Amino acid sequence: MDLKADALAVDLAGSAAMRPYMNYYEAVVRNDDQAAEEAAQQIKHLPLEQRYIWRIMSALKWGLSDFDSKTVKLDLPYLSDEERHEMVQNLEVCLTQLYTMLNALNCRD
Repeated sequence: MDLKADALAVDLAGSAAMRPYMNYYEAVVRNDDQAAEEAAQQIKHLPLEQRYIWRIMSALKWGLSDFDSKTVKLDLPYLSDEERHEMVQNLEVCLTQLYTMLNALNCRD
C-alpha cells in the first residue's frame, strides 16, 4: 500500500486522548460487540474538551482565527511553484475533510 501519513497525525492517533476511540475501532474490527459498547460508553462520558471533535474544532479555531487574505497575498510572491502547488493540494484535502465534518455534524451522508 502507498498510504502516506503525516507524522503528526500518526502521533495524534497514538495519543492517550485517542485511546477510547481506537479501542472502539479495534473492537469493531474484532467483531467484539461488548468491547465496542464499553469503548462507546467511555467516549460518551468524556468531557467535551477531551473529545476528538473538540481537538478538530480547536485546531480550526486557532488556525483560522486571524486569517487575512491580504496578508496571505504578501507571502505569495516568495513561494516557489512547488510550495504553492503543495499548499493548494493540502488545502483541497482539508476542504474535503471540513465538508465531510460539516455533513457529519448535520447528520447527512
